[in-house]
Amino acid sequence: MTTLELAKRQDLFNVTFLSLLFKEQEKVLYEVPIKQESQNPVVLLLCKTSALKTMRAQYADVKTLTRIFDVELPPQYTLLAENYEAASFLFNNLIIRLISRLGDSIESIYISDQMSTSTSYGVLLNASFLFPGHNIKNDLVASQAYLVIQISDLVSKLNLSNKAKASCEKERSAMNKDKIKEIKQQREEERLQKKLDEKKKLDEKIQTLSKEKKRKHEEKEYKKELKKRGMKFKMVKG
Repeated sequence: MTTLELAKRQDLFNVTFLSLLFKEQEKVLYEVPIKQESQNPVVLLLCKTSALKTMRAQYADVKTLTRIFDVELPPQYTLLAENYEAASFLFNNLIIRLISRLGDSIESIYISDQMSTSTSYGVLLNASFLFPGHNIKNDLVASQAYLVIQISDLVSKLNLSNKAKASCEKERSAMNKDKIKEIKQQREEERLQKKLDEKKKLDEKIQTLSKEKKRKHEEKEYKKELKKRGMKFKMVKG
């Protein structure tokens, strides 16, 4: 699926004034579900070196599973991958040449088998390119699309060694444990927050009661507390 994100040309104020202060970048976005010939783990991110910190934080699998690899990219780009086998296979000499021809027009290329929700297609590729704008260069847009097609084709044919696969599975196992721990912590926080909200509502309700009803409520709560502590008590009428 290809999406064009264009400037709001129907907004006269935006076009005439705001565009002079803030240049809105127009983009071409690609989303490609990929079916591999044999299932192989793959998480990878190509992005501008200047945006590395922001982009890395954006994807949990990239942050947890990948590290920087040098595959002789142009200096303005950085590649993050799980292992060198995947990095070197997917970014071969042809892909490097295509990237070099595209100059600074690549914003990011993200590939992951962790983000696909389809049972038929195990890997998802998301790519973002800067659109040439008013001075449209058809060959540049075509080259961007060609790069996406070539990388998608290589992803479908990726076949890692058993050693590389074992290493990926080990890292993913650790990541899943962290996810489970995070989910448990989140649920505990939600439980405590719910308890606090209920107590707040009860306190607000108590404030609306008469003195006699407040006294009875306090006696009831006192009995509950003694019961929790396992203490026996007896009411004495005055």
